Amino acid sequence: MKLIYKIYSPFFLLFLLAGIVSCSKPKKEFILRDALDKEKSALLENYKDKAEQFMNAKIYDSAFTYYNKSLELQIEAKDTLGEGHSLIKMGQIHFEEGDAPTCEDNVTQGLALLENLQPKEFHNKKDSLDRQDLKEKYLSQAYNLLGKCYRSLLNPERAIEFYDKAKNVAKDSLALCTLENNKASVYIENQDYEKAYQILSNLMTSDVVLNDAETKARVLNNLGNVADILKKPEALSYLESSLNIRRANNLPIASNYIQLAKFYENKKNNNEAALYAQKAYEFAGSLKDTDKRLEALKILIYVSAKKEAAALKYIEINDSINKVRRRNITGFASLKYDSKNAEAKNLKLSAENAQAESDKLLLGIIGVSILIISGFVIYILRQRHKKAKIMEVHNTETRISKKIHDELANDVFNVMSYAESSDTPYPEQRKLIQDLDSIYQKTRDISRENNTIDTGENFGNVLREMLTDYKTATINLMNINFDSIDWNQVSEHKKITVYRVLQELMVNMKKHSHADVVVIKFAIKNKKITIQYTDNGKGLGKDALISKNGLQNAVSRISAIDGTLIFDTSMGGLKVTCTFPA
Repeated sequence: MKLIYKIYSPFFLLFLLAGIVSCSKPKKEFILRDALDKEKSALLENYKDKAEQFMNAKIYDSAFTYYNKSLELQIEAKDTLGEGHSLIKMGQIHFEEGDAPTCEDNVTQGLALLENLQPKEFHNKKDSLDRQDLKEKYLSQAYNLLGKCYRSLLNPERAIEFYDKAKNVAKDSLALCTLENNKASVYIENQDYEKAYQILSNLMTSDVVLNDAETKARVLNNLGNVADILKKPEALSYLESSLNIRRANNLPIASNYIQLAKFYENKKNNNEAALYAQKAYEFAGSLKDTDKRLEALKILIYVSAKKEAAALKYIEINDSINKVRRRNITGFASLKYDSKNAEAKNLKLSAENAQAESDKLLLGIIGVSILIISGFVIYILRQRHKKAKIMEVHNTETRISKKIHDELANDVFNVMSYAESSDTPYPEQRKLIQDLDSIYQKTRDISRENNTIDTGENFGNVLREMLTDYKTATINLMNINFDSIDWNQVSEHKKITVYRVLQELMVNMKKHSHADVVVIKFAIKNKKITIQYTDNGKGLGKDALISKNGLQNAVSRISAIDGTLIFDTSMGGLKVTCTFPA
């Protein structure tokens, strides 16, 4: 999930307001009517065949194009079953490209069609039986895919719910075992290891699993992972058996190497862990499996002697895959509306409304011109006071910090001293002193977080020391290209803003995210400073951001210096990109 906070000029906002329109959609009928004519029927079959071929070859953009073309003809034929299937497959492509929310939307639309489709809507008895089987097959696929979506979106309860729904309609024994394995994976991620171990142990007694090499290897790999967490002695045997099966059957083995790396990492054997993590990284690279490469790099950050190189490679690959997936998401969205019928309707609508649009445009230009002039005046007035307000806020924080330190903290300390020397019974005295000490520490923390900042020539050292204070035995902190910024060329109020924003991010990391790897990268390009913060913690949702006053303060501070603050948790952990004029 990505949350972007950015200050725009009044001109952009005014144009945006001028372009808002509303639309409505007709309700969908769940009816199967007469089939297409012979020519279009042949064309539909051709589209479906090509879509499946490209899907099997993992050429997702071409597969999406032909599923979309199939969908258009299925809508024309009122083929509800076909529509549902195409939407589910398009949703699967979105999932494979890392866009779980859009996948959820497509699959939900497909389910709305399939779940409301009744046997009476089929042409004859044989057709009814065949299509009923297909309906159940498609429903099972859709429920399973939604389970994967909610697992990706960190909603384990919903994931289990849809895996169970898939089991209720699935008829294939191997598919049922696969769904059970998927449920076990959810329990592992939710740290319910005993339940996961029970499911996986039961699967290893199934003849269906034992007779299918790929499924057996997958179950053994998961079982070895859970057994290792539960400190069972057979863990390594399970992991090695899974690896041997996949090698013997020429199956992908990156996930095996990753689990073996984790096993040796847990045993504090960093050499073996690094060896297997490197193998996983190389093997995943040969298959262009970027998710596995990232997972391997995460392990190398902890166990490799070249931690910084692994961290830089992780950031590089993560940024690259995000760009590709964003581009694909945009491309898929445009394909949905790229059809001749839609184009013809748009041309007709444009001709009918040309004059009306011309009149609207003229009125809009006049109205927007007035708004721009007003906005420009307001903008100039606001800019005059912006810097003064930033410094006023800083001075207020400093005064509060000094008052807390000089008065409140000292008063609390005096009361503690009095309590220690009073005749109060020991248990009550000890409890009182502990409570007072807790209050004293909090006041000292508030004072320290709002104290005076040295914005002179020593600012670089002050900022580096503040960040270093958060580095502990369990938190690995790396500053990359810190010296690339000449802080003497940065204005005083911007130095204060940078210090406070990074301080808020570090406090959030320590109190809430439970990260153990933090990378802060500094860069300057085209007279803009970019600070990229990345950690491997639990991430941040929109609601969480709204509820955290510290991060809201960070957004406000950056906005005040015409900068942007981008929060990104789409790939796990938290990534924050801060950009502002140098």
